[in-house]
Amino acid sequence: MNIEAMSKREDLFTEEEIVEEILSNAVKEDRESYKCPGAQAYSIAYGSKKFVLFFQEDEGNFSSFIKNREGLERKEHETSLLYSAAKKLMERLAADQNKTYTYTLRTQNQNIKNWADTKGRKIFQWQTEDEIPDEVYGPLYVFGTQVRVANTEK
Repeated sequence: MNIEAMSKREDLFTEEEIVEEILSNAVKEDRESYKCPGAQAYSIAYGSKKFVLFFQEDEGNFSSFIKNREGLERKEHETSLLYSAAKKLMERLAADQNKTYTYTLRTQNQNIKNWADTKGRKIFQWQTEDEIPDEVYGPLYVFGTQVRVANTEK
């Protein structure tokens, strides 16, 4: 079943099933599409949101951004489902290299900051947090965690 059909009947599927379907539609992006030199870029989408993950293997880190997709219907828990899928993608990439990497979420968006403080904390168990003042654009909120090889044992 494709993600669009699944999202119309999301009440019939578990969170895990939705996350796996989101992951099955991940796209490896053209590096030139984004201004993140040396990074591999992957995108996933669900509902009205698109999440882009940058993997800078040489620097040992992941970073990301999330944006709205115009004209698409918002789905319940779409932000958390996308970040859960992104965490699994990061774990899989870490497993491919058999290494631990750092994921850093940076935002000036108060809604994403609030999400990171609550639901995001349950997904990522943040190990570092910072608030960097900026008089022009407002504070930059920074959250960080380690991404390890996924435990695939049940």
